Amino acid sequence: MFGVLSPTLDDMRVSASYVQHINDGAVLASVVEPSKDDPFRSLVIKWMAIDSPLPASNLVRSRDFVYIEATGIVTLPNDIRVGYCFRHSIDFPQTEALPNKIRGNLSVFSCFRQISRNTIDTFCCATVDPGRDTIRALLASVVANFLLAATNYVYCGQMKKLAWMLKHRRAAFLLSGKERHSKKCVVCRKSTRSVMGSIAGSSCKLCSGVVCYSCKISQRLSFNSVCGRLLQRKIVFCGICVSAGTNMDATEPASDRVNGFDAFTASSSVCTYIDSSMSSLDG
Repeated sequence: MFGVLSPTLDDMRVSASYVQHINDGAVLASVVEPSKDDPFRSLVIKWMAIDSPLPASNLVRSRDFVYIEATGIVTLPNDIRVGYCFRHSIDFPQTEALPNKIRGNLSVFSCFRQISRNTIDTFCCATVDPGRDTIRALLASVVANFLLAATNYVYCGQMKKLAWMLKHRRAAFLLSGKERHSKKCVVCRKSTRSVMGSIAGSSCKLCSGVVCYSCKISQRLSFNSVCGRLLQRKIVFCGICVSAGTNMDATEPASDRVNGFDAFTASSSVCTYIDSSMSSLDG
């Protein structure tokens, strides 16, 4: 659900960079904001645009939608927790049709249930009105891609948790001073020194431990700049920290967001911290 949740434009921009289900979007109004008691519950009015896979022309034009989005988690009578995301088109006099776009209508429901530690059961259904006659195969392709993008919400949530850990400087484990200056990989414990004597490894940007070429995991994280632009940085982690981020409970970072801590806005200090390490990120 942490990957699904995007109640603000900044959150929407970051999520879209991972899920890649829309081409443009905006938050028009926030009806219910996430709270400390229920950090995954939101009710937001949004606009989004989805481009056609074919080049734009008089015959092929992109679609846009104005819709209300509801997210949250409910507990069933059998104590099973189910996350949901419901999107349904609405119409306002103020939301007039835009030039070069065809206003469509949709109704999409998705629900998520964790059935084991690393397995999530996902159900999606949708009804889409393209707003005008179009090529049936083309419409089916666009709708199918939009629905299948729901499988990327897990990846989105994992990357958002890593970004939260990075900004909190919360590593999976604490290294002693001796371990921090060790030349052995923190994962496989092999030496990272090359034949020539130089260090042939990178350092995890969370725990600062050295990781060899085989054990390093490079992830491209998304942040919002203070001027509203989306920044993406390729950052090296060790497998231990990535595993910790994958398995951590998302309630804490979601609640932290409610408290005003923004893990996805790159402040000047974080940008300096990340950019100063760029020379070793790809190594």
